Amino acid sequence: MTEMNLDLKDFQLHFAEELICGLNSLHEDKILCDITLKVGTKEFKAHRVVLAALSEYFRAMFTVQLKESKEDVIELKDISITPESFQCLLDYCYSAELDLTIENVFEILAVAHHLSITSAMECCCDFIKQQFDEQNFHFDDFVKIAEMAETYSLVDLKEVADHYIAENFVDVSNSDDFLEYMSSKRLCEFLNRRDLAVPSELLVLKAVQRWLMYDKEKRLMDANVLLRSVRLGFISAQNLVDQFNEDIKSVSECHKLFNGLMQHHAVGKPISGAFPLKNPELFAPRGCTKSLIAIGGRTSMSCVRYYDVNAHDWVSLKNFAQPPYNTFTNHGITVVHHNLYIAGGQYYGSNKWQTRNYVYKYDASTNKWQSLAAMKVERSYFGLVNLDGFIYAIGGLGKDGQPTDVVERYNIATNKWQIISALQSPRYDMAIAVFAGKIVIIGGQSSKTDSTEVLDVEVFDPKRNQWEVKSKPLTCRNQGSTIVVDDTLYVAGGSQESSNDSATGKVELCNLVEEYNSEHDSWSTVSQSLIPKNEIGAFRINSHVYFSICNHCYNSNVIIPQDEVYDVDLDDWIKLKQNTNGAAVTEFTFNVTKLK
Repeated sequence: MTEMNLDLKDFQLHFAEELICGLNSLHEDKILCDITLKVGTKEFKAHRVVLAALSEYFRAMFTVQLKESKEDVIELKDISITPESFQCLLDYCYSAELDLTIENVFEILAVAHHLSITSAMECCCDFIKQQFDEQNFHFDDFVKIAEMAETYSLVDLKEVADHYIAENFVDVSNSDDFLEYMSSKRLCEFLNRRDLAVPSELLVLKAVQRWLMYDKEKRLMDANVLLRSVRLGFISAQNLVDQFNEDIKSVSECHKLFNGLMQHHAVGKPISGAFPLKNPELFAPRGCTKSLIAIGGRTSMSCVRYYDVNAHDWVSLKNFAQPPYNTFTNHGITVVHHNLYIAGGQYYGSNKWQTRNYVYKYDASTNKWQSLAAMKVERSYFGLVNLDGFIYAIGGLGKDGQPTDVVERYNIATNKWQIISALQSPRYDMAIAVFAGKIVIIGGQSSKTDSTEVLDVEVFDPKRNQWEVKSKPLTCRNQGSTIVVDDTLYVAGGSQESSNDSATGKVELCNLVEEYNSEHDSWSTVSQSLIPKNEIGAFRINSHVYFSICNHCYNSNVIIPQDEVYDVDLDDWIKLKQNTNGAAVTEFTFNVTKLK
């Protein structure tokens, strides 16, 4: 680009800024306004030319020979337009800034669509995509967003929403909106998407059956088509017998399908034989899975492995690109935008263990690791979490083996680390969660010799760069796991001082679950904690059973009636704890077929 073109571009940008500033000033002072728009009981002054320039709706109104083109006051009667949403869009027309939040973006998008303000719709779509990437939406919003995108012909947004539905299919399928608004055609499309990521085909079968039974009089006619999009060949005979719904089995074609599967299993040839040849779609493996993945640690298995919920065992991912160091432990891990980040930890080299500050990113699309800017502080046993485009490294054991209060954050966009406000108390090996736009740390230890010391809960506000001490859980003390479910923060497991041996300071496992009330800064025990004490850290919230592994909470997708005790054999999951000593564990979506 020539110097003259650069000067012209700078001039145009300056001119645009001056024009926007001038129009905004005229609007604020109500100078030369020639139209009044009434929404409900509120009136808005504006300039016809500004509205017509940005809105096809107003351009048609003011230029076509309609009665509104000559009126000084126009009432916008559409029920979707509220004074608040119209105020935001009117401000946007004069300032080019749209004040969007998760709470108002869908209403503003609807009004922008009604008024044909294309640039505002694009802003809303970009904002929604960003919230998807940052995991700020509830799973029960995904279907609504996809349906809205389809209604407004927003192709790019619909594809983003559909991708996130596919990647979180099991969670989305448990929402009321999935049962009510998902059509048979759309459900069939999702079942056949390449990016459908599920830990188990049994969970897909359960989701389809829930959808069918929600309105069985109308939906059972679609049962055979939908079931043939489920990879039923990968579900065990026992699970098929236990889980195949009797009402669905009453459909003739579904009953034939069930009998064919039973006969196939009786032959004992899981993926070969006459039945798979006639029904190849039932035995086609899915490319994606969403499961726990463990990296590093003290294990005889490969450096990277995943937890197969069908086999209830860890399986090596031999084709997963090996991290730069084969022997490392007690490092941090987090997932951002489908990329996996590992940082710090202890690496074995020169015949000794060394605490390092290395940071690496794994790109699932290329199956490669990339070295990133190192942390400013070497650390292990620390917290690593992402929030709003930053990755935070919190506390841990420093290079000298002592607990640290140093906190730093990594700017993903600039590849730079920055030291920020320190913890109130040095600590390591703590539970950590993102809750209500803030970082919460619970438990941990501040001394390598006193494991019974109870540490304060600390909450970090990134907007103020400040840590604040909050109340401690009632019983669950050190370590443990945190999880956010339906806008509620829970802490589960961990250790506590034995009530029978307080004089010696002996600790025992804590199987209780507590929930946090942020309004009153208080904790209360969850009444549904009916899980016996166990080594794998199983606990219950409402009707769902979760497992705690390496301070990561994992939804087992086991659902039990509200008032029943936990009736699933814990021995089925006993291997969940094995091969994870010192490993970094998180949930990740990957192509299991290519990486095994």
